[in-house]
Amino acid sequence: MTQRELSERVGMREPTTVVALKGLEKVGFITRKKTSEDRRKTFIFLTPHAKKLELVLAPMNADIHEIATRGMSDEEVEQLQTLMRRVIGNLADETRNLSVLSDVKA
Repeated sequence: MTQRELSERVGMREPTTVVALKGLEKVGFITRKKTSEDRRKTFIFLTPHAKKLELVLAPMNADIHEIATRGMSDEEVEQLQTLMRRVIGNLADETRNLSVLSDVKA
């Protein structure tokens, strides 16, 4: 999957996705590779360690999702996800606009 496809799938803006991916790469959960066919596209791959974690975490994620959305219709869940993606995007945009804490005089 490419970075762009991942951004679209999870409903995040690409710059926000790139920051998250850098963190995941740093801790050894993913690798990023460009192909010789199209150097503009960066593909994301889970490491073997992350694949093992996926087997453990995916069922937990499904359980948590079920609990969190209990009593909601499919339409309500979709609306909630859309709104949360907007909140995350807004916060990511604002974070980029903030000065670095080391620049703030106390």
